[in-house]
Amino acid sequence: MTMTTLLKQRQRPTCPHCDTATQIRKHGKARSGLPCYMCLGCRGTFQVPYIY
Repeated sequence: MTMTTLLKQRQRPTCPHCDTATQIRKHGKARSGLPCYMCLGCRGTFQVPYIY
């Protein structure tokens, strides 16, 4: 593995609902401007980090 591949794998968030990191896709942006993510395994959406 190259260094670029390792960095991309570490930056991938994990789903707080089902604890998987392989099926995560971007899902737009929240009002706070942070990116939202969607897990294709459990269809849950989340933010990292979550801001009220």
